[in-house]
Amino acid sequence: MIATQQATAQEHEWSLEELELKFDFNPSEEEIQKALDQKSGFIVHGMSIESAEYDVNDKRIKLSSKLWSSLPTMNLQWVLMDGAKQKG
Repeated sequence: MIATQQATAQEHEWSLEELELKFDFNPSEEEIQKALDQKSGFIVHGMSIESAEYDVNDKRIKLSSKLWSSLPTMNLQWVLMDGAKQKG
């Protein structure tokens, strides 16, 4: 995760402290291709999470009694925080 933050900061010449992580679950094929073409995200497959699960109906991660559960495909994007956007 840290390497993706560092790569984004270096690509855009942003400070690490100005970045926040945004997750998009189940991106469409078009969204995946756009992220790859524009180098605007990292497509992650096969990730799992402990003591939580992805709720398909609410489209969010929630606590669970399960030891672990699989997560859907994600587009991880490091974006400038709102305060950083206003400075720039």
